[in-house]
Amino acid sequence: MPISRPGKEALIAEGITILTEGSATTGFGHIRRSITLAGLLIPKTTVRLWVVSRQREIEPSLQSHFSGLPVGSGPLPDSQSQVEILDLEPEVMRGQMLRAAPGTQRLCLDWFDPSLLPDVTMNLIDHGNQMHLAYQKAGREEDYIEGPACAIIRPGLLALRPSGPVEVTEVRHIVITAGGADPARRTLDALADLKSLAAPTMQISIIVGPLVPDLYEAEIRAAAPPHSRVLRAPQDYDEIVASADLVLCSGGGTLLESMCLGKASVVYHQTPAEHNHARSHAQAGACVMASSLPDVLSSAELRNSLVAKAHQRVDGQGAVRIAEAALKLLKRSDHPS
Repeated sequence: MPISRPGKEALIAEGITILTEGSATTGFGHIRRSITLAGLLIPKTTVRLWVVSRQREIEPSLQSHFSGLPVGSGPLPDSQSQVEILDLEPEVMRGQMLRAAPGTQRLCLDWFDPSLLPDVTMNLIDHGNQMHLAYQKAGREEDYIEGPACAIIRPGLLALRPSGPVEVTEVRHIVITAGGADPARRTLDALADLKSLAAPTMQISIIVGPLVPDLYEAEIRAAAPPHSRVLRAPQDYDEIVASADLVLCSGGGTLLESMCLGKASVVYHQTPAEHNHARSHAQAGACVMASSLPDVLSSAELRNSLVAKAHQRVDGQGAVRIAEAALKLLKRSDHPS
């Protein structure tokens, strides 16, 4: 069936398009999640990734991460699929939601505007409970799913998840990981806090993400203490985080990964949204905010409480649940009511 598109006519293609974005300012989390989802969906249907960007070509710093997956780039997808999964920043998501796309079903991740309801919404947390109420009012409660059960964890990291909490009696290895871009420069904040708190016997691994600018990386290396190592986008990232006794991380995907591994996590949030996200987990006792770093370093009891609650809170099966929801939408598209 033809769809309306300015200056162009196209047909709805079979399968699923995942709309994502990433840059030195927005970070790498959306792209990382989208690649994980694509890997689960490809055996079941036709899948394409689309990086929403003003650029028609994928940035070289991003290209290698797609590992041969079908991917395009530009302000709008150049073709329309039966189902779209949108994992984007709110304003970019709104623009994609409002474009004409009859016949396409949409599953949105972390969408909080009750005036515009996608076919399915899967949110980590909605503090105002507005989306649940909006779907309830529309008689579509089954189309809204919320909670840490929606957390997308990469397969390589998930494979390192222990079967149960592992106690940490002593902090020997600290990992600082502030995401793919660290736009708020929180790595420097974490290093400043550790300067007077970390013993020289502690190993500190500082992860520099693939989108961190070279000048900022130089600042990080200059601030790093002698008993630390600075690693840019290391191939063994998952193993490094899995080996940590304590993780200092941002409040989005890196926090969820750390909790899934059952790590004591201290959050250095990048944005107000990350702060709200992390605070909800902190209220559940599964992580702490940066101001509590001295307490975590000094108290084995607190560390082990964080370990146990974090491991329980994020089970790592979120990508499977989202993929299943997308495939159900695909069946709905094949057999509209």
